[in-house]
Amino acid sequence: MDGQTRNCNNGNGDRVSDGDVARIICAIANRVGNIPPQNQDKNKFEMIAKFEKPHPHKFLGGSNPYEAKVWLRQIKKLLNTSDIRNELDRVTMTAFQMEGVADHWWEMIRSTRQVETLTWRQFEDLFMEKYFPNSLRQEIIQEFLRLKQGKMSVTQYANRFEALSRYASAIVANEEDKVRRFE
Repeated sequence: MDGQTRNCNNGNGDRVSDGDVARIICAIANRVGNIPPQNQDKNKFEMIAKFEKPHPHKFLGGSNPYEAKVWLRQIKKLLNTSDIRNELDRVTMTAFQMEGVADHWWEMIRSTRQVETLTWRQFEDLFMEKYFPNSLRQEIIQEFLRLKQGKMSVTQYANRFEALSRYASAIVANEEDKVRRFE
């Protein structure tokens, strides 16, 4: 069919071939596909502004795993309250808050993985693996299991129990389990 002319014209009375029509449609489709919708750009800008408004802390990396966990928890809260649900947007906004050693780590991840397809859960797992390794979490769980009041006051014991129990959620999955373990 390519090269045949139709009984239609281009508005000037000239006949247009099927091949020309196909090329014109293809060119229009390519151009439209490469132009982001104006609302999409506006929505991205609004999303970034909403996320940045409370001035989230930057994460520099470092050796304190507790700071890393607290930082990630704060970022998750901010993502949720900013209503950022898209996986790639969540990862991108979080990575933007990394500087120094953490930013270098993220660049290494970007060079070895397809971060465009990374889910939020996968990002969290990578982050925790780097900054709050499983070996440390296991040590904390063991400390929780060995915890005794000993010479601590009830308040000190309760505070330590509560702090360690955050990392032993499988052991104290609910309040009833916590009460039994606390006794």
